[in-house]
Amino acid sequence: TGIGPERSKAVMELALRCSEAGEKLLIIDMTGDYLSLVGYLPSLRVYRAGRNFQTNPFSPSRRGFPELIAAAVQAVLKTTRNERVYLERALIMSFSKGKDSPKSSDLLEGLLQIEAEAHPRQGQILDSLRNAIWELQAFDRLIPQEMHLPAVIDLSKLPSVRVSRLAAMDIFLNLGSLDATGVVVDPADRIFAQDVPEELSDALEASVDELARKGVFLIISTSTISNMPRWIRDTLT
Repeated sequence: TGIGPERSKAVMELALRCSEAGEKLLIIDMTGDYLSLVGYLPSLRVYRAGRNFQTNPFSPSRRGFPELIAAAVQAVLKTTRNERVYLERALIMSFSKGKDSPKSSDLLEGLLQIEAEAHPRQGQILDSLRNAIWELQAFDRLIPQEMHLPAVIDLSKLPSVRVSRLAAMDIFLNLGSLDATGVVVDPADRIFAQDVPEELSDALEASVDELARKGVFLIISTSTISNMPRWIRDTLT
């Protein structure tokens, strides 16, 4: 675990040593700092979100669809419980219409249909949710890419920290198909935070446990552990 202003440098040095030892690393980078590792590791693949790589966190194939996806949006965009329920319904409606990779426009269309059937007093809730979904248009352009390790996924150029955070959560929760022997997350507090719905926290903890069972090590970097969930703080202290 890296803590403090020098954390990225220390974690990069650790990642470099692990890669030189033959470990197949996946680096989830929300800082952009890890791109410099390419000069030391020619085999390191770089996947830049929005340029040559982009997942869709709203896809029915993602883990925990639709409840876990709506919980992640609630954590990142601070939507309300009612807004989360409506988002779940919009996701299900998109899936029922055969949308394998629904765009924000598909979700907005679903919300219009929900609004037509809802009580007028729910209009303000739906308007607020629509405004939140507009921020997630960065995920509309799906760029499928077979990933080869070792690799760094650069999320630093996404439109906002919130979009970057949602992308990082989605990637971490769906690591199962990759044969990584080590995972680096920086900054980790954007994925592992105290103020997330319980379902999401449980799913993140389960993902960490799954990595451990497979013998995959996890390196996390954060400026402070005080805002990390208790199950991580207890492990570190």
